[in-house]
Amino acid sequence: MTMTRRLSAICFAAMMLAVSGLQGQPLQLARVTLNDTALHTVPRYSWLFPIEKSFSLWRLPSVLSVSLTAGLVVRNQGVIYDRGADRLKHRIISAGPRISLPIVIADKVMIGVGYAFNYTLHYKEKRFPDRLRKNKQVEQSEWFSERVPPFQHSLYAEIGMARGVRVFGEYFLGNLYNTQYQDDNGQTPYAGLQVQMFNVGINFSFSQSAFAKKKTGVYYEED
Repeated sequence: MTMTRRLSAICFAAMMLAVSGLQGQPLQLARVTLNDTALHTVPRYSWLFPIEKSFSLWRLPSVLSVSLTAGLVVRNQGVIYDRGADRLKHRIISAGPRISLPIVIADKVMIGVGYAFNYTLHYKEKRFPDRLRKNKQVEQSEWFSERVPPFQHSLYAEIGMARGVRVFGEYFLGNLYNTQYQDDNGQTPYAGLQVQMFNVGINFSFSQSAFAKKKTGVYYEED
């Protein structure tokens, strides 16, 4: 890794720490089928950048608190799978709102559920003949591509300590590809191809957000 990439990684981690404690970056998994036949997949580790704010909805001190978290999430989401002798890597860059409902029990345990609405900005396809990295070919790189649906919807769940380690999972409700897409030759390269994506990861929370304070009669969250 070059010095520039190291500095970029450090700056990115610092921003994540300032915004949300430490947002864990997801391990991306997928189930890929071609005409109902399962293809071999490879887990993919990528990045997720949330800018979110929490607001206290209701609190019974030392017993239960309910908050609403809302904001914008920019993400790199994709899949790696083998088709014949080749390895394919397809990914999208998307952005959109995410809302979640964290519930803290006894100021110790946090359980949260949420929903994200993602708008696809950029799409890229890479092919690795014989599954070798040195053979990398970038086959498609498009802004606002019609090869994938314009919107991706996902459900989010998280559980762990109010201040500490939390495990999260996210499931995407639709297919990664637009199976009706036709290229310039009238071919449908994604016909019969189904990709169901889900993410898992770990978050670290060091903030006081689980413990709302009272100000002028209204509870608010302290970051």
